[in-house]
Amino acid sequence: MAGLNIGDVVSIQIHGRIFNQVTMSTFFYKTTTASTSPDTKVSLEALGTAFKTQLNAPGLAFIQAAPQNWVAEKVRLQVVSPYLSQYAIVNWNVFGTVGSDANASNVTGTLTRRTSLGGRNQIGALHTAPLPDAAMLNGLIAASHIARMENLADKMDNNFTVLAETTQVTPVLWSHTDPFDDTKLITSIIVQPEIRVLRRRTVGLGI
Repeated sequence: MAGLNIGDVVSIQIHGRIFNQVTMSTFFYKTTTASTSPDTKVSLEALGTAFKTQLNAPGLAFIQAAPQNWVAEKVRLQVVSPYLSQYAIVNWNVFGTVGSDANASNVTGTLTRRTSLGGRNQIGALHTAPLPDAAMLNGLIAASHIARMENLADKMDNNFTVLAETTQVTPVLWSHTDPFDDTKLITSIIVQPEIRVLRRRTVGLGI
C-alpha cells in the first residue's frame, strides 16, 4: 500500500440513520501533503478521525446542524482518484445536537459548492442531515438553522491537516464523468434558504 500521496482525491461519506433509513452526505478532498504512514487504510482512518473531531473540519458542524433523533453511525472513506482503494470505516455513533426531532428522513437543507469556472460539472450540492421540525418555517429554513448551516459551510471551505499523519487536504468537486480534472477546487459554498425534498430511489435509503 502507498498511504495518501499528493494529488490523491478522497471521498468522505457520512452515513446516518433515522427511522431505519440510511442517509449519506459526501465530501471530496484532494491531498496536498502526503501522509506519513505507508498504509493507505491507516491514513484514511486517521483522516476520518480528524474529519469528525477536529474543530476546523466539517464533521462537528454537520452534527450541530442535525436533529436529535438522527444518528451519525460512521464515516466511510475511499481514494477515488487516481485509483480506487479499499474502503476505510471510522465508527461515530453520535446523535445530532439540535434540540428538535425530524419527522421525515428525506427533507433536508442544501449547500451549493462552486468552483471559479462555469459549467454543470463545476457545481455540486451537499445535502444536510434531515431538517429538524423547529428549523422549518413556511417552506423556508429558519434563520437560527441557517446560522448552523453557514457554520458548516465555513468548515467545508477549510483546508485542514490530519494531525496524526501531517496530511493536509483541500476541498474539491469530483465526478465520475471527469475523474482526472484537476480544476475543481471549491471557491464558494452557498447556503440555500429553501427546504428540499429528496426522492427515494433505493429501498432503505432516505436520500
